[in-house]
Amino acid sequence: MSAFWKKTYLAGGLFLAACAGSIPQITSDSLERARVQWPDATMAQLESGRQTYMLKCSGCHSLVAPQTKTATEWKRGLEEMKTRAKLSEEETDRIFQYLYANARDEKPER
Repeated sequence: MSAFWKKTYLAGGLFLAACAGSIPQITSDSLERARVQWPDATMAQLESGRQTYMLKCSGCHSLVAPQTKTATEWKRGLEEMKTRAKLSEEETDRIFQYLYANARDEKPER
């Protein structure tokens, strides 16, 4: 591997590590929340969504912490971005599961 590619991979890894601090880890609470929508959800699936979110979405912009948006807002945003980000349906679903599990609660209707 050339020195260029080694530096590129190292820089990418450092960037992901820096982003990971603001992107929550999977917890039993987030798994429980995901299982409301997907009863068979697993920690591994949510972690896959987290990793895919960090890898695919950070290529074009800063990552947004999942808890800053509601699940509805995340769904709308993913629908808008999936083509530009070249996400497969499986990647889109996994990212949404992760975001859903960590999203801000919907505001109650008044």
